[in-house]
Amino acid sequence: RLDFASGRFERFVPATPDRRPIVELLAHSDGRLWAATWGDGVFGIDRASGALTPYRPTSLGATGEQHDHASLLFEDSEGTLWIGTAGGLYSRDRATDSLVYHPHPGHPKIEPRFMNMTAMAEIEPGRYWVGTEIGPYLFSRDTGGFEPLASWLDRYRPDEWRKELQNTFAIHIDDGGRVWFSSDRRGIDIYDPAGDSYVNISADPDGRFGLADANVAALFVDRDGVYWIGTAAGLSRLDP
Repeated sequence: RLDFASGRFERFVPATPDRRPIVELLAHSDGRLWAATWGDGVFGIDRASGALTPYRPTSLGATGEQHDHASLLFEDSEGTLWIGTAGGLYSRDRATDSLVYHPHPGHPKIEPRFMNMTAMAEIEPGRYWVGTEIGPYLFSRDTGGFEPLASWLDRYRPDEWRKELQNTFAIHIDDGGRVWFSSDRRGIDIYDPAGDSYVNISADPDGRFGLADANVAALFVDRDGVYWIGTAAGLSRLDP
């Protein structure tokens, strides 16, 4: 933490055996800062006192260290905190201050390890898009069900899924209801749920008519509606 008045940094080091990298931060409406680590679960940080509260899935009974590898933090419109890990999706129950596991059933043709939760967007209260290592899924909080986007999978031959399907790194729902999915090999796919159709924005070597690179890990829309797209070869800007 940087104190601008003094120009000094203050370090917050979790009391864990190994110092794992912090890969995601979220300022929650509950006033706390949440930090996701790759190996030690997540921490809720009191920004006034600096006190850290650990939330580690394996300490709650989850089997497999992948559950402590967190890379996604998301707050929905009702203030629920969602945590995406390499072992699946969790939500925080504020009444009990505990984590609730939402198991992903996986896919019969895909190895279970390909279920890292990487991105999330809210369609309406209780319904979400969730990004995984094999593309996007629809998730219902009420039923706990994950539904694959069939037309997404249909674009690939089943025998090539393991090598062709992409990580869904970022998800954005625009004002027209279209869903922007970024991935590590196809750039951005803009999905229109009404017509179950796609428009792809991929790389252009010159950077004038496409993205700087097809590996897109970050997507941000500013207050003016301009899209800022982080790729493996630099930042691209799209003004629709």
